[in-house]
Amino acid sequence: MHEAMRQACKTDSEETLYRIISLDHTADAGYRIEADSREELVTGSLRALSDLIGITRENLLNNKLETVSEIIKSNEASDIETLIAALNDWLYLVQVKNYISLDYIVNWTDNLLILECRGITIENSNTTTTEVKAVTYHNAEILPPDKENNFWRTTWIVDL
Repeated sequence: MHEAMRQACKTDSEETLYRIISLDHTADAGYRIEADSREELVTGSLRALSDLIGITRENLLNNKLETVSEIIKSNEASDIETLIAALNDWLYLVQVKNYISLDYIVNWTDNLLILECRGITIENSNTTTTEVKAVTYHNAEILPPDKENNFWRTTWIVDL
């Protein structure tokens, strides 16, 4: 992947590089994430969802609560089912439990994805600006590196 086309996201544990591409989609939002590994696809996907619903570090400054960790485990039949299940579990934490992730640790072996989300539980449920119903399976895919593209790619649609 060309360095100028990458978006860098620093976390406490390491620097993660990926590219987020917004896709035009009628009444919904679509994304393609390109990254060097499946783990970076997860981090890039979470960043895209965070940006979509309006979560930024800046809008959390008034919430001085204890940092907590949440673990999401996903073990589905395929990579894309595993990813989408984890993204929807993360949305549940945000929208129902008012949990906001600030950093992620991702481990993905075979079809088992373990996602440690480090963040805060907030009192104000109005921290997000866009309501998301779910990440859908419509046109969703994960593609491994090949001769033309030396990076992992995922595409998915968000039902707004």
